Amino acid sequence: AQAVWLSGHKTPRSQPFRVMDADAAQVVDGMVNLGELKKKPGMHLTEVERLLQQIDRERRAIKRDAPEDARRTLEYCKKFKQLQNSAGAGEAKGQLLRLINVEGKYVRRCRDFEATQLLNLMPVTADEARTLIPTLEGNRHLEDLVKELKPLKEFDPHVD
Repeated sequence: AQAVWLSGHKTPRSQPFRVMDADAAQVVDGMVNLGELKKKPGMHLTEVERLLQQIDRERRAIKRDAPEDARRTLEYCKKFKQLQNSAGAGEAKGQLLRLINVEGKYVRRCRDFEATQLLNLMPVTADEARTLIPTLEGNRHLEDLVKELKPLKEFDPHVD
């Protein structure tokens, strides 16, 4: 039997994801060390909630309950997501990941994983961001990234 992960990653049920190869606090070859998933795009909680709601609707349409872990994950997303609007959250991630011109060269201000975590955690200060997301240490754009989160907090009444 195959288990299909939300990312589309398939693995036999007898072979769980190997977390020992991953360390999200480390950068290897310019990428956050997420093991086998390092090249997969991150999903912020608002995206995960939307996807799980869609799966739940589809399963109810064929009169099948969603697995218990999917229901618990959906409840977690509802409780801890920082942004209510999934379209706005997607735009926010794109804004954090946009290319900027630095000394004649276009670069990203952060990695996909870091942008996802910034949206999930909504740190108030650069120091808080560095503490929560260690791979942001030394990122010279961090102050700007955190400042860009502030309007999201003000725009979305759900964000504390």
